Amino acid sequence: MDWVTSIHQAIQYIEEHLREELNIREIAQQAALSPFYFQKGFAMLCGITVGDYIRQRRLSAAGLEVLTTDRKIIDIALEFGYDSPDSFTKAFTRFHGLTPTALQKEGYLKRQSVGNASLSPRAKIHNWLKSAQSPKGVVLF
Repeated sequence: MDWVTSIHQAIQYIEEHLREELNIREIAQQAALSPFYFQKGFAMLCGITVGDYIRQRRLSAAGLEVLTTDRKIIDIALEFGYDSPDSFTKAFTRFHGLTPTALQKEGYLKRQSVGNASLSPRAKIHNWLKSAQSPKGVVLF
């Protein structure tokens, strides 16, 4: 199995288990590599560490969940592996540029004003969440 195929299989495994606890040994096993070589190869091919990839994907998926549902922020935080709403809010704000509550309010307002063609600058987050790219242009899946 070549490196690209191995990494692709590992990414598929991560995506399928994103809301569960993941460990590097299980992920590397999907790629048929040792954890050491898998982490090195992943970073070389993807330009990001496995841990950062998982963190960014979880925050991206959590952002979509916050934007499109009325679930409580604490429930979403726990679902994506955060121990407290404070740590989730801090990581979420650093990644998305606004708090989960602000994004949820924006999503609520957007759902209430269907047909409104103009989006506020904060609502632009929805566009890049749907496109699977961060504002910096890093492909997240």
